[in-house]
Amino acid sequence: MVLQLVPILSQPVLADSWTETSVADFTGGTLQEVVATAPGDLQLRPNGTGFAKRGIVLGNGPPGSPDSVWARNPSVLWESDGSYKMWYCGSDGSQSSILLATSLDGVAWSKQGVVLQTFTTVCAPFVLREGSTYHMWFEGGLAGGGAIYHAQSPDGLAWTVNGTALQPGAGWDGTIVAIPWVVHTNGEYRMYYTGSDGSADRVGLATSSSYTGFSRVTGLPILDLGQSGAWDGEKVRCSAVVNGTGGVWLMTYGGLRAGYWRVGTASSQDGLSWTKTGNPVLSPDPAPSWDYRAVVGAAIIDTPQGRRAYYTGSDDSRIQIGLGVEAPGFSPTGSYLSRVFDSGVRNTWNRVSVNVTLPPNSDVVAFLRTGETVQPDATWSEWQTVDPSSGAVGPLRGRYAQYLLSLSTFEAVDTPVVHDVSVIYQLNFGPTGIPRDPANESWVAVDTPVLKWSSSDPEGDRQVSFQIDLSREASFGTIAHSSGTVSSTTTEWQALSLEEGLWYWRVRLSDGMTWGPWTNSSFRVDLTAPSLSLATPKERDALNSGIVRVSWSVEDSLSGVDRIELKLDDGPIVTVNPSNANYTFSRTVNISSMSSRSIGSNTRLRLRFPSSWTGCLPRSKSSDPPRIL
Repeated sequence: MVLQLVPILSQPVLADSWTETSVADFTGGTLQEVVATAPGDLQLRPNGTGFAKRGIVLGNGPPGSPDSVWARNPSVLWESDGSYKMWYCGSDGSQSSILLATSLDGVAWSKQGVVLQTFTTVCAPFVLREGSTYHMWFEGGLAGGGAIYHAQSPDGLAWTVNGTALQPGAGWDGTIVAIPWVVHTNGEYRMYYTGSDGSADRVGLATSSSYTGFSRVTGLPILDLGQSGAWDGEKVRCSAVVNGTGGVWLMTYGGLRAGYWRVGTASSQDGLSWTKTGNPVLSPDPAPSWDYRAVVGAAIIDTPQGRRAYYTGSDDSRIQIGLGVEAPGFSPTGSYLSRVFDSGVRNTWNRVSVNVTLPPNSDVVAFLRTGETVQPDATWSEWQTVDPSSGAVGPLRGRYAQYLLSLSTFEAVDTPVVHDVSVIYQLNFGPTGIPRDPANESWVAVDTPVLKWSSSDPEGDRQVSFQIDLSREASFGTIAHSSGTVSSTTTEWQALSLEEGLWYWRVRLSDGMTWGPWTNSSFRVDLTAPSLSLATPKERDALNSGIVRVSWSVEDSLSGVDRIELKLDDGPIVTVNPSNANYTFSRTVNISSMSSRSIGSNTRLRLRFPSSWTGCLPRSKSSDPPRIL
C-alpha cells in the first residue's frame, strides 16, 4: 500500500500505524464465528459442510439438438451397479423435452437423448426408483407449463404418463406448480414443489398415499420469500429435500435477488416446518464464468464418494449443468472486534489497510471508531465504514481507536482470510502562531509593544497555551525576554521595557497535546524624535514679501526621516520628501504665522513660529520677527 502524505501549513506530515498480524494480536480481540490461525490469519470458523464446485458436467448440445439452448433441472440416481442416471430438461428454443444421460462415475456423462416429450412444455423432472420401477414427477402443460404430472418406466427410457399429481391452486400457487421433489416416508408421499402467482415463487407441500392426487397440507407456503433486499427476497424455488444428520431434514432451495439466483438451505425436524439456515451455500462466480448469473436447482444425491449437488448454472446466454461435491464448510458470517489501541495523544485517523485473500462470493468489510476514553462509551465516534478500494475512512479524531471486521461468504466451502490489518493515523500537529503585529521589520515608538498573532491548526484544535521569546539575535542564541508557558487562549502579549534597536521575536502555540513550530518575526524600537534645525528664515528675520522661502536640516540616527510637514498660517499642511531641504510658500494674503516639523517613522519634532507676525506684505514691515520655539 502507498500512503500519500499531504503537507499542511508547511509542516512535515508525519504518519504512524498500528498493525495486527499475529495469532497473539488477533486473539487479543473479540472473535465471533471467526478463528485465528497460524501463522497469523483470521478466517470464518469451520462449520458444517458445503459444496465445492467442480465445473460443468453436462453442457449444451450442438445447434438444433434437443438441449442446444438449455440443459437444466437435473435429477440424478445412483444405481445399485455403481452407475449413474441423470434425467434433465433440455430445449432447442421451441420445444422443451426430458432427456437422459448416463455415467459410470457421475462426472463424465453420455447423453442418451429424449425420453419424454408429451406436452409443449415438459421440464423439471424428479425420478424416484421403487423396486424395478422408475417414477417420474415433472412439470407439464402448454407453453410455460402449469401442472405436475406422474409417469412411470421399467428402465428409465420409455415412460408412460398415468395421471395428474398436482394442479395449480388458488392464491400464492394459483398460476403454476412446478419443480417437484418427492419423498416417501411414513407410508405417504410428500411432494415439495414450487408455486407461483405469476409474480413471486414460493415453496409448498402436498401429500398423497399414491403417485397422483396430491393434496396440499396447508393453504400457505412452507418456505416464503426472504426479507426485502435479502439474497432470496424476490423468489424461492425448491431444489431438493433429503435427510440430514441426526434425523434433521435438509432442503436446498433457489433464491433470487436483483437478477441473480443462488442456492441456500433450510432445516426441519419433521419435514413440515422449515427454518432457513442463513447465507447461500452455492453462488454465481464472477463474470465471465459459466454460472455468473444463476446457480439454482441443486439436486442432492448421496454417493460412496460423499454427497453431491448437481445444479443448473447460467451466464445469460447458455444454461448448463454443473457439479458440486461436499466439502468442509465455514460459518456464513463472523466478526472480529479489535482491542482498543492507545496512540498516546489525540491524532487524526484516516486509513485502514486490510491485507486479505477473498475467494469469489466472499467479503470483508472494515469499520473504525475513535474516542478520548480508554473504554468506548457514548462520547466515542460512531462506527465509520472503511472504503474497500482505498482504505480511506473519516478522518476521525481521537487518542484511542478500535476497528471491526465483518467477514462473510456466499460459498459455504470458502472463507475470506485476513492476513494483517494496519490502522494508519496522522500524528497530531500543534497549532501554528502567525505573527500579525508589529508587522515584520516595522518600527514602534514604545518600549512596551503589544505582540499579536493568529492561530492556525490543521485539525481545527484551538490554542490553549503559548510562549513568546525576544532576542537581539536572529538565531535566538540568547533570550533577552520570555513569557514562559502561558496557559491562555489570548493571541497577544505585551513586552516589557525594550531598549531601542532591532528585536527578533518568536511565538509557539500548544493545543494541549502538542506544541506547534516556532514562527519568527522582527521589529525595531525608536524612542528618540528626529533632530530638525531651521536654516531660514532666521529668528527675528523680517518678511516683507508674500514669498516665504523655508530651508532646514534634519537627521535621525535610528529610524531615519519618513517625511517633513510644513504649514503657513492657516493653510494646509504641506508634506515634502525628507531628501528635500527647502520649500517656498507663495502667498498674497496676510501672513501671521508659519510652522514646520520633521516626522520620523513613528516620532516627530515640531518647530513653530509665533502668530504675531505683522507687515509681511511688500509695503509692511514686521514688528515682531519669528522665533524658534
